[in-house]
Amino acid sequence: MTEARLEEMKATALELPKLQAEMAVLELEVADLEKRLPKEKEIPELLRTITKTAQRYNLKISNFNPSKIVEQPNYSEVPFEMVVQGNYHSLAYFLTDLGRNPEY
Repeated sequence: MTEARLEEMKATALELPKLQAEMAVLELEVADLEKRLPKEKEIPELLRTITKTAQRYNLKISNFNPSKIVEQPNYSEVPFEMVVQGNYHSLAYFLTDLGRNPEY
């Protein structure tokens, strides 16, 4: 029984460098994501950005309702509902633009 446990521990020890490399990559990703998060609530700037982006794709936002703030461990999540008028492709480009831009 001790022999099997010893072999199991040796196998685990061999995986350590791989796990440490994965951890380093994840830490870099976390640092990058933290840089993108605003340090304070920026709802007015968010509204301006969304409005400008919508105008770029000929969309009309007729309603913007922020919902209750949901506190997360490292940030506050502000869900909202929008009523957007425009064609399907413009809406797709609009959402893609918002999703890809690191400033949003």
